[in-house]
Amino acid sequence: MTIHRCRGADSYLSISNLLVTVENGKSKESSTPVLMHLRLPGIDPDALINELLDAVREPCDADTIATDAPVPEELEPAVEHLNGERFEAALAIAAPYAKSALIGLRTDANRLCALASSRLGRWEAACGFWEALFENEPTAHNALQLATSAVMAGELERGTLWVERARARNAKSQALAGITIETSFMAALTQAGHMQAAMKYLDEIKKFYLALGMTDPTVLYMNQVPRFDVFLDKSAPIVRANLDAGQGRLWYMSMLPHLDERGKTELNDWMNEQAQTG
Repeated sequence: MTIHRCRGADSYLSISNLLVTVENGKSKESSTPVLMHLRLPGIDPDALINELLDAVREPCDADTIATDAPVPEELEPAVEHLNGERFEAALAIAAPYAKSALIGLRTDANRLCALASSRLGRWEAACGFWEALFENEPTAHNALQLATSAVMAGELERGTLWVERARARNAKSQALAGITIETSFMAALTQAGHMQAAMKYLDEIKKFYLALGMTDPTVLYMNQVPRFDVFLDKSAPIVRANLDAGQGRLWYMSMLPHLDERGKTELNDWMNEQAQTG
């Protein structure tokens, strides 16, 4: 992608596909134009570049660090321990570097410590490391991790604050697709026993299915949305905790006019099964 700056006029955008091939140990590049000189009227090129960089830099939602990722040499043993699920050992190696004066070393150390602490169930410690990481990497992913860790640590108010920060960041970067933030936070709330707070996010997830309308697993997968049967099963404990039997049935039935035929059949069958099992 190339942004052409024009003094005193609008900027322009060009996009090309870059193909890199390797023959006899030597790389060869070839470029094919896709879009040339698209006018960007009234768009600040610096703001556009920053938004694109935010999206590119947003880390994937993973619980391990790839062994081939460029991490500081001091932390390589910690990465091996983390990927080998030796979380105590990973934490012991990475923790001394969590306050390093070197930003790259400090950032990776805090990430490792946050992941290891989460795996050990040390949620308050995990919050501290995620917050330190967010100072250097203010991404939606890191804010979401802090939000869920805070909820698991029993700090509902703090978690709610950080999930809203995650949403604000994601509104700009669109790095976390679909309803990743809502489903992740709702899962943490459910696990921590905050059923009343979870209902708000369940209602938001429900609206997403209604807006999409289609329940075909392939369509849902492409939109990075859980399968409809998974949504139904996960929602049941939350609905039962907040609504009586009649209200709960109406909550589900209100979805029927907005679903495709597959979804209507699946929902009706599921409700009948729930009624039979009590």
